[in-house]
Amino acid sequence: MPVPELITLVLSVAIALGVWAAMRYTDLGKAMRAMAEDGPIAAAFGVDARRLSLMLAGSCAALAGVAGVCLALIFTLAPSQIFAWVGVVFAAVMLGDSAARSARSWPAWSSA
Repeated sequence: MPVPELITLVLSVAIALGVWAAMRYTDLGKAMRAMAEDGPIAAAFGVDARRLSLMLAGSCAALAGVAGVCLALIFTLAPSQIFAWVGVVFAAVMLGDSAARSARSWPAWSSA
């Protein structure tokens, strides 16, 4: 396996485990899960929805940046290739949306 793919694999596994551990064991992760389960009740217990949403947006932006760097390590990207990635991005968005919908419909999956 070439070095850039190996770096991407190791980095993605490390980030996935880090996000899982943060969501499972930190107060921030507990607050995010509480807000996702029942926002008004979480707010009543003192979870600041605005602060939480800003932290979540920042975390997602950072993860998107890391994903972009990993793509740049593996693929040659040029502005003319944007149409080649439209299908991949559309599929990723649809899969992410369907996973989020199924997680909301099965509360046992989202609770810990």
